[in-house]
Amino acid sequence: MSTKKKFFARHSKSSALVVSVGIHALLIVVALSFVAVTVIQKDEAVSMEALLGEDPGGVFYCQLYIQQEGMDYPTRSERYTDPDTNKSEVLQRPILPVFKTADIPDELAKKMEINSSWATLEGPSFGVVK
Repeated sequence: MSTKKKFFARHSKSSALVVSVGIHALLIVVALSFVAVTVIQKDEAVSMEALLGEDPGGVFYCQLYIQQEGMDYPTRSERYTDPDTNKSEVLQRPILPVFKTADIPDELAKKMEINSSWATLEGPSFGVVK
């Protein structure tokens, strides 16, 4: 029987590096597969699905925003502190319109509890294809 150790048995740090790099590469590929950018042309029908989920027992709501290419939006200042360097900076974040397929009635808008420093109802209605 051979007493010669295999490469990764002799180089345990190298094997951990290979495994770590492989796992990170896989995570990056999976993350990139979730990023989707679709350019919607005016009067073009686009199929859209939204899947939402939550754990039972709590309150859940969400809002979908739209950011149109070439459009300028008002901004808000937001302080960000990098957890690694503890350096702080002020970022300018856009206040984006809520994605909608029709105008939202005032009574529904009140129930939506839209934070005006994050979003606005002022924006286009995209309609529904029936």
